[in-house]
Amino acid sequence: MRRHLTIMVVSSLAILMAEAKDLQGDETDMSPKTAADARRVFHERAKAIGLFKGRPKEWWSRLKDSGKQWHVRRQPYSVALKRVVDTLREDEKDAIVYGTLDDLRKKGDCWHIEDLRGSKMSVIAYLDSKSGKLVFLWQPPEG
Repeated sequence: MRRHLTIMVVSSLAILMAEAKDLQGDETDMSPKTAADARRVFHERAKAIGLFKGRPKEWWSRLKDSGKQWHVRRQPYSVALKRVVDTLREDEKDAIVYGTLDDLRKKGDCWHIEDLRGSKMSVIAYLDSKSGKLVFLWQPPEG
């Protein structure tokens, strides 16, 4: 019974992740050219795939804000992967909201989008620099 339940949950999660990736659209339709573009595309992608559902209203409204509280830069995927791996302990993997570490194990560049306000609702997102697809979203642990 327990094995069957685990398989169903894992299968359902895989289906939801596949559906979320499909909702992001064509890989060439939103290529961010500037930091401001990347910030806007991140918000649109996250909203389109339903990442804000079930989250506190304050979390959603913070992510809509634009301005100096966001740090956006283009960087290699290897830098993004190193940041996540070096930050998260094994028992903190639930801090990953969207994507997997394998999604960051690729060549090329991504947009790093970080909320600098520092709280338990802070997020860091990585968008593919060519397609604008949301690749990874996580909430770094405090401290």
